[in-house]
Amino acid sequence: MNNTNPPAKDLKSTDHFSYLLRLWRTNGQWRASVETPETGKRIGFANLEQLFVYLMDLIESKVIMQHSKEEKGKNKTGKRD
Repeated sequence: MNNTNPPAKDLKSTDHFSYLLRLWRTNGQWRASVETPETGKRIGFANLEQLFVYLMDLIESKVIMQHSKEEKGKNKTGKRD
């Protein structure tokens, strides 16, 4: 099997998310849940659109948080400390 994922040590905290994704149909409607392996926390979604919105919000909030941390790491000349 060809695994193109980088080793975990090379990933920033915002470059990698792990979830167990479950999908099932109830009365013709797709449902979903995601579970964080580290904590076992599970979040359920009544439809796929809600799942997609959650994932996009998660990614966008992590990217914004990482950008903020990077900006704080720069000194007045624009170089990293």
